[in-house]
Amino acid sequence: MQIAIEINNLIWNVFRDPASERWIASCDALKQTAAGASWGELLDEIEGLLQDLFTHLLEEGELEKTLLALGWTQHVKLPKRLPKKGVRWDVPFGVVRTATPLALNAVR
Repeated sequence: MQIAIEINNLIWNVFRDPASERWIASCDALKQTAAGASWGELLDEIEGLLQDLFTHLLEEGELEKTLLALGWTQHVKLPKRLPKKGVRWDVPFGVVRTATPLALNAVR
């Protein structure tokens, strides 16, 4: 089952650490961070984090409340519990590259 969520302004601020050469991202709205050794790995980490986060919120019965609190909506009625085959979340997001790590202020 795939569930699409309409999200406005889900932005990840991204910085490349010159010392480690790792990509680091933070999302203020979700208060989450992700990191990867390459750009592709970072995007995979963000995607995996979103899949895990929204699945967890659904399992805990908190998804609808969380979506409403953030001003987001889903395109289909949410199931009451996780289907046996699982859920694939379609969660669009944007990426903004920052010049300094100080712009990454979501989670410390």
